[in-house]
Amino acid sequence: MLETLDTTGNVLLMLLGFGLIIVVHELGHFLAARWAGIRVHAFAVGFGKAIFSWRKGLGFRVGSSDLEYQRLERAAQLPPADDDGVPSEVARRAREKLAALSPTEYRLNWFPFGGYVRMLGQEDLNPSAASKADDSYTSKPVWKRMIVISGGVFMNVILAGLLFMGAYLFGLREMAPVIGSVAPGSAAAEAGIEPGDVVLEIDGKPAETFNDLFIASAMGEPGDPIELRVARIGATDPVTVEATATKGGDLGLLQLGVGPGVGAGLVEEFESPSDRERFDRRMASVGFEGALPGMEVERFARVSGSGEVSGAGDVEFRNVASLLFHEVRESGGAPIRVTLRDDERSVEGELFPQTDMQRAELTTHSGDALLADHLAGLTPVMAIEHVMPGSPADRAGLRAGDVFARMGTVEWPSVPAGRAQLGASAGRDIGCTVWRDGDLVEITARVTNRGTLGFYISDGSATAPIVRGLSDASLPSGALESPIEPGTRVTAVDGVGVSTFASLSRELRLALQSRGQAVLTLEYEIGSETIRDEQTLVASPEQLEAISALGWNAQSFQSVFTLNQFMNVASNPIDAIGKGVHRTHYIMTMTYLTFLRLVQGSVPVDQLHGPVGITHIGSRVADQGFVYLIFFLGLISANLAVVNFLPLPIVDGGHMVFLAIEGITRKPVSIAVQNIATLAGLALIGTAFIVVTFNDIMRLVG
Repeated sequence: MLETLDTTGNVLLMLLGFGLIIVVHELGHFLAARWAGIRVHAFAVGFGKAIFSWRKGLGFRVGSSDLEYQRLERAAQLPPADDDGVPSEVARRAREKLAALSPTEYRLNWFPFGGYVRMLGQEDLNPSAASKADDSYTSKPVWKRMIVISGGVFMNVILAGLLFMGAYLFGLREMAPVIGSVAPGSAAAEAGIEPGDVVLEIDGKPAETFNDLFIASAMGEPGDPIELRVARIGATDPVTVEATATKGGDLGLLQLGVGPGVGAGLVEEFESPSDRERFDRRMASVGFEGALPGMEVERFARVSGSGEVSGAGDVEFRNVASLLFHEVRESGGAPIRVTLRDDERSVEGELFPQTDMQRAELTTHSGDALLADHLAGLTPVMAIEHVMPGSPADRAGLRAGDVFARMGTVEWPSVPAGRAQLGASAGRDIGCTVWRDGDLVEITARVTNRGTLGFYISDGSATAPIVRGLSDASLPSGALESPIEPGTRVTAVDGVGVSTFASLSRELRLALQSRGQAVLTLEYEIGSETIRDEQTLVASPEQLEAISALGWNAQSFQSVFTLNQFMNVASNPIDAIGKGVHRTHYIMTMTYLTFLRLVQGSVPVDQLHGPVGITHIGSRVADQGFVYLIFFLGLISANLAVVNFLPLPIVDGGHMVFLAIEGITRKPVSIAVQNIATLAGLALIGTAFIVVTFNDIMRLVG
């Protein structure tokens, strides 16, 4: 079912803004044409029939004044009244009236989402339209016509700069250039990038926001390393690292494998009551039941030490939360006592660090390669943390805490195997069995066209420790060979009870590191009987070394904090001009790079947005406030300037190519060639329109 494009008001506001950008583009053509002395028949806002119009000498009219003007033109051309060539009285009066009229009609049409300029002797869709009149487009020298053609792009660049300047005068809240998380095995992890690093420079240029890093990796030359200069907690001088982005993730873009940093406080705004429920469940699962949205970290201390971190507060964007999570990474697994506080109360609890996971590449029965996170050969079965209201999962009856005993054809699927089953069932029903409070429940759900059901996958912090063993020969030396069958519940490690996969992996790692082996208490089903058993996992020196090299994290707790954001605001109008010019240049450069990367294949076509997607995104941006809408329209204006100046037929860039050829050869490109190029351009742009619109609709449907 197609999701509603937010509110009607926001959609209309976005459409009007997009229409304004096009009108400004056409205004550029109009002003340049008037400067060049070209007769302009019409400057129109919108498309379709005119609501009203204005023409100098005639004034306002309901509808268009074209017919009235054309009647005068025909009357002025009536034959002479006698053989002496004296004009008829009707012709004379018509000529006098025409002399007092402007040839240009300014009109507002019924569909005010765009506009156009109609010049004498120039029509985009009809290259043969020409005129020998002195004030026609075709009679002007090549250099003047180039200025007319580039006038629209020039105005869009100016508009983008003005919109960006306005946005920065009011101020934009943007993500700080801080690394919050580093995915195991990612390009960032291999390069030595650490959570908490503040990115100072990217390839020698100052980093202003986290998005600068995201775009630098996505738009980088495939295979070329990105040089980062970072401020690191505990280091007195900046550290320089090089990382080569790799393709992956849900977007299929080049990426480093990093996430943004967190701010000092817990989230305090929720889109729905279910999101607030998810927050409360997450806080309870990590030992801070009763914590309220908006609370901030007041203090923390490692249970076995002071918890103090030196050399950490001298860099912008750092805060007590970033220091806390740095302490978690340095804790060695020791609990950390944390106090959260707001204006009225405080909550204290012990934060138990989670272990990072090992990563193994597995091969499915169909030959596909899957990356599975595991510890000592144990990987969690796919489970649900949160179900999105109104989603297919919600309608099918899936709930938070459900563990998949079967998804499609896979019994007790791991996370990657479960995702693969969903992807293979895109647009169709899938049969599932879930383990819920000790019972098995049958579910049938409709998978979206994007291969999703609409739930968040549990990170193991709040779901039962139901596991499957990995014993594939392709596993690295850090995985322990395990006889554990899929669907086994681990209830204790060395006698210490575990209730979630996060606590299981933590206790298993600590046991292996302390004595090289661990006794697991297991439960599994044989028929209707529950079997309880104990098995011992013994680590070899090589396996123990691989496990000991893993880091510690508090991802479950970290995910409920706000992002590390700052108010990017100009200090004065001059600074706003500088920021506006810089942002305009930056966006235009990135747009050109996007097309280049499309050709190279590092940016997939399905990441492009068409009118439907732009309207949808823009209407959501409007919810954040008028300043963000202004900034978004600036992005669109800068992008339109680039797209319009690409050397493709139909758009302004294609006309510039023809004019350049005419300037070199001293004769215009033949009408036949122009017609063929026009048809080719229409086919290309039409195909692109269909593809991006299809992608937009699939995103909304999915």
